[in-house]
Amino acid sequence: DRVVYREMLVRACAKLNKDEELLEFGKFGEVVPDNDDYINDYAQLLKVEKEKCGDFYKELYEKYKSKVAHLHYLNSINDKEQFKQEFIKFVVPYYRKNIISLFREIRELYNSSERAQWIGEVFTQLEASLKEGKYPNGEESDSPSEYLWSMFLKSQHMSTQFESLKEALELIERCIAHTVTIP
Repeated sequence: DRVVYREMLVRACAKLNKDEELLEFGKFGEVVPDNDDYINDYAQLLKVEKEKCGDFYKELYEKYKSKVAHLHYLNSINDKEQFKQEFIKFVVPYYRKNIISLFREIRELYNSSERAQWIGEVFTQLEASLKEGKYPNGEESDSPSEYLWSMFLKSQHMSTQFESLKEALELIERCIAHTVTIP
């Protein structure tokens, strides 16, 4: 596979300290940008300082619309309001497309109890606004199923916290009641 081949070339050049060849192999746009190893190798290639990794990931996200870079960027944010705004940007496409794998995608953000709390606040905010048929930014919801997914994802989030298991199960019951076509 082309991505693995490029990763191997970048790693070999890095070990041999061949920076010129490394930059040539590391041309990011030529390869699928949603590859975690490639993004990490690319950061090492460019010798991105740890303090500037957030800016690096944000730039990759904005330039290539890479969800992996966006997740890395979210993981680097320590400001609550900034995190919540960026997290909403990340999750809304999943809601619009009814993609239930979102929770699997964001699990790496649970490495901080503070971020987990912020994620819970965003899911609560999304549920409340989608109940009214809109997103927090005022955009109209495309379908009632987006509200269903908001409850479902919030229940998944709540299930990560032992003290909220009962509430998570109650939310699943609301999901079932909301959509009678679910067996």
